[in-house]
Parts: sequence; C-alpha cells; structure tokens
Amino acid sequence: NVVQFLTYLVGSDIYIGSQDNISTFGHYKVTAYAQNAGNAGFYNLFLTYIVGNGTLQLNTNYEIINFVLFSVWRRVRSPASYDILTI
Repeated sequence: NVVQFLTYLVGSDIYIGSQDNISTFGHYKVTAYAQNAGNAGFYNLFLTYIVGNGTLQLNTNYEIINFVLFSVWRRVRSPASYDILTI
C-alpha cells in the first residue's frame, strides 16, 4: 500500500539527483502528501527545499533516495564541551 510508505516518508529527508550528472541534485524534507485531485491513482509529495544544485529537466531520469543524516558527538577542548558533527 503506497499510503503506508508515503506516511513513513513524512518528516524525513530525501535526495533527488540526476543519474547522468552527479552535480545536479536536491536535498528536501518531506512535509506532507495528498491524493492528486486530477487523478486518484497518483499522490503529490509536498517538499521543503534544503540545499541543492541545478534544476529538474523534462525527460531526464532521477533517483529519489530516503536517508537520515548521522550525527556524532565530538569532545572539544574540555570534557564538558561537545560539538555535533554531521556526517
């Protein structure tokens, strides 16, 4: 059921990138989804742009990947001072 997967995606990060050009990509946050008003067999994803490069082009293949940024704590200068690193 696609609705269960779309519900799972809400609140997560996705990457949309060109398979032919690695420097054309976008990082987005999925904020919501809704059934398409014109065709009940399709759904629309609502996205918030975070960062990227390039623009989407017609008749181009893109990959969409759901991911989680991994953060670690790193001790800085003293035992009581920490930075969060995103890898």
